[in-house]
Amino acid sequence: MIKVSIIVPFYNAECGIRKTIESIQRQSLKEIEVIFVDDGSTDESASLVDSYTADERIKLVRKENEGVSSARNRGIAEARGEYIGFVDSDDWIEKDMYKEMYSLAVESGADICICGFVRERDGYTENEDLNLSGINGADSEAIKKQLVFSMVSGEDPLKWDGIFMGSVWRMIYRRNTILEQSILFDEELAIMEDTVFCLESLLASGNIVASDKSYYHYVYSSDSAVNRYREDFYDQIKAVSKRTRDLLEKSSYYGEELEKRMSWRYIKLCIWAIVNEVGAGTEKSFGEKTRCISEICEDAHFKNSIAKVKKSNYNFRNRIKLFLLERNMGTILYFYFKLAEKSKKGELQ
Repeated sequence: MIKVSIIVPFYNAECGIRKTIESIQRQSLKEIEVIFVDDGSTDESASLVDSYTADERIKLVRKENEGVSSARNRGIAEARGEYIGFVDSDDWIEKDMYKEMYSLAVESGADICICGFVRERDGYTENEDLNLSGINGADSEAIKKQLVFSMVSGEDPLKWDGIFMGSVWRMIYRRNTILEQSILFDEELAIMEDTVFCLESLLASGNIVASDKSYYHYVYSSDSAVNRYREDFYDQIKAVSKRTRDLLEKSSYYGEELEKRMSWRYIKLCIWAIVNEVGAGTEKSFGEKTRCISEICEDAHFKNSIAKVKKSNYNFRNRIKLFLLERNMGTILYFYFKLAEKSKKGELQ
């Protein structure tokens, strides 16, 4: 019996995928299948994966380039395991990850088991343990509620701190639950599609169990999809927000607190969209950029949300930012975020 199907979507990943493959091969849980889904790569990564298929647990599936959501959905269709897990093609995992998470899930009768992760960036590592505020790791309903609320937003509308990173690779999912509830990745979403999948899976699941270990190594890349300029970034943010709202409004958790957190999340996402316009990678003129920033500031949901923020809670710099955003000062906002970007990169002396 296959206990866990591990789905690895990839596209032009020849530089880092070998470490990914070998960390999965070393898993102490032997009853696994590993489904590598090639999303139309043009480099040698598919050939590299194919060279490992002498290991009968490894399967290579090739398809046209349609994006990571399509690739993951293909992996779900191919999977035969009791549980499903996901690994990204530039990351790696500890050898006991699936053995211990599978055992914990089975012992608890859980539809989902979740763990912490290790963030790797520029030679530094940082543990991102699960912070469940004293909740017992076996208290399924309390875990689910806290995960849903913190995945939407933390308590601060300007900070990403306190947000639970909704990434599919830190969980395993009972396959039958995914199939029975018809949960798939939304192929219309180009960003945060994994957060939507996580939320939908959590809301549809019964028992959820949490591990206090960090098994997954997330290797940060400045070239990842969320760090590159996107022409449609603001449109994608609106689509993600609508999809998230549709899910949450139908849930038993929906109420004043969750509505507030959705507003705080939308503020953060719109600021991120402004930063996207300020950054490099676009041939837009200065005027086009400031017009895009003004369009974001005129967003009715954004304006209503930011009007609810208690400005007196913030320092002088953040009060200036809120003032500029609320009054839609597109040109000044451009220079504000440009200076902030240069300061972050250490380019200002």
